[in-house]
Amino acid sequence: MCGIAGLLNLDGGPLSDSSVAKRMGSHLRHRGPDEEGFFAGGPLSFAFRRLSIIDLASGQQPISNAKQSAFVMLNGEIYNFLELREELKKKGYAFRTKSDTEVIVYAYEEYGLDFVKHLRGMFAIALWDTEKKKLILARDRMGKKPLFYGVIGGQLAFASETKAFHSWPAFQAVIDPQALHDYLTFLFVPSPRSIFKNIFKLPPAHMLIADCQSGSVELRRYWNVSARPDESRSYDHFKKRLREILTEAVNIRLRSDVPLGAFLSGGIDSNIVVALMCGILPKVETFSIGFSDPRYDESEAARISAEHFKSVHHETIVDPHKTSPDDLRQMVWHMDEPFGDSSFIPTYWVAKSAREKVTVALSGDGGDELFGGYPRYDYLRKLKQLEMLPGFVRQGARAMIGLVRKSNAAAAWDGRLRQFDKAIAVTGLPEHQQAMSFLTFFDEASKAELYQDEWLEKIRGYQTEWRAEPASTEDDPLNGYMLHELQTSMADDSVCKTDRASMACSLEVRSPFLDQELVQFAMTIPSRYKLVGGKHKVILKDTFQDLLPPHILSRKKQGFEVPFGEWFQQPSWKELLSEMLSRDRLQEQKIFDPAPILQLRDELIRNPAAAGLPFSPYQLRHRVWAFLIFQMWFEQFVSNKHAGAA
Repeated sequence: MCGIAGLLNLDGGPLSDSSVAKRMGSHLRHRGPDEEGFFAGGPLSFAFRRLSIIDLASGQQPISNAKQSAFVMLNGEIYNFLELREELKKKGYAFRTKSDTEVIVYAYEEYGLDFVKHLRGMFAIALWDTEKKKLILARDRMGKKPLFYGVIGGQLAFASETKAFHSWPAFQAVIDPQALHDYLTFLFVPSPRSIFKNIFKLPPAHMLIADCQSGSVELRRYWNVSARPDESRSYDHFKKRLREILTEAVNIRLRSDVPLGAFLSGGIDSNIVVALMCGILPKVETFSIGFSDPRYDESEAARISAEHFKSVHHETIVDPHKTSPDDLRQMVWHMDEPFGDSSFIPTYWVAKSAREKVTVALSGDGGDELFGGYPRYDYLRKLKQLEMLPGFVRQGARAMIGLVRKSNAAAAWDGRLRQFDKAIAVTGLPEHQQAMSFLTFFDEASKAELYQDEWLEKIRGYQTEWRAEPASTEDDPLNGYMLHELQTSMADDSVCKTDRASMACSLEVRSPFLDQELVQFAMTIPSRYKLVGGKHKVILKDTFQDLLPPHILSRKKQGFEVPFGEWFQQPSWKELLSEMLSRDRLQEQKIFDPAPILQLRDELIRNPAAAGLPFSPYQLRHRVWAFLIFQMWFEQFVSNKHAGAA
């Protein structure tokens, strides 16, 4: 992995200060602690931070083609670089290095803007064409590597993380009110916005072409995938091809000139990856973390799997109660934007543990989205059955649920009753709104009550939506929903979490399940082969059952969480909540109305079970967590930068 940053004058005139890019790159040292690189020429400058993985001796960046008409920086890995190199050699190109980055400049020289279609990997690329005076930015198909950009005052700046823009003189740390509004819905900022005004995420599977001759900036999508299942194929055909493609996806991710291992949990996805690695490599290093609290601990299941696979297993037992507010502040700095997915913390812990032994680790990210691993996929299917009931029956059921919950006559069933009530409430809504309801922490009405009047005016008339309706088909809407999650929350939440947490530890993480060939194939598998009678990932388990330990095939899914709800019962964390979510701080900030925030804060401390509330304990914890993370982020990246928030 690496960090990239750069600056371009869109009018083609020379930069007055080419060192700006170098200062931007200095914020990204954690992404590439091994080396730095720099290039400046005319209207452009590049800055690069390197984590050496391939061709340690001569893979320095930026790198150019032979005639120096193209210069490129790569954050990520091109897994098919050996095959692509041979293809280009046959066309007459000579290579000076053994790095995967060099194939990009010659692929561009040969294929023009179609070069990116020949790349199989995870990447954020910046390429400067010195003859055409064009800058090309490209991001991989699934958004595994981040890339931000902004256009201000005739300049275009880009970087791997938003913190780099603080060294761009044209940048001001001003919060985008609509981005914050979206964050409160999802606990992450969805593309193409970033938390800052005038700074955007380059969406996955997109290129940006900045042309100095015309002064134009164009976004172009270069890849898409359909959710339409292939009904002409048999179940056995899908199993056979799934095994072939995933095995290949793992195999090409084992190319490395540095030590390599894998994350191993009690889940099926990481177990499959490790099983396939063990069939290819003579020795596999595996890494897991354990907790003293059995509700969060998967260490025993991972240990049994490691014994089954005969991997060299490393287990780190973490006492989450020893995590301090200062530890969280450091993690928030690495989050880069407000990021309320609490699984960032255990992801950081396992990455930190792995980095002590290896520089590259494979993970099971993506298996749930491709093969129906989340409970919400089954809930969505069951909603169709509820919709068959007459409307008056559904409304009567909601009224009865409300009476029972108020009476506390069924306190033990409160969670299930709350879920049933929510399910009835969303019946009849369009599919994409039903799906969104399972990922929503604050709805539009409750968000409107959170803001001070002046801030509320800034988002009046704006509503959070997914970027588009799910890419569903009439014959298999569930497959369409899975694909839509891959193209939205996967990039902005799941792989964003893995990227930031691993880069905080200078560890490269590779995800075979997010291989473009596997994604395209998985979307042709009918969802009825993925979810069968309430069982999840059926075809995935059937395909690899001969490789997996028996306890993994029968094990229920367990979330990757920490007991942060209990942290808030401890003095140091209560003090942090009181400090960061204080009335004076909130009032002075001029964003949130203190009253509803303080009510949520105090409710979590005195009523962590959320008894009598219209939302679950999980929702209560994460609502408070969302505000805490935002406030800690704001302190580091806005108020400490002496910039306004309006």
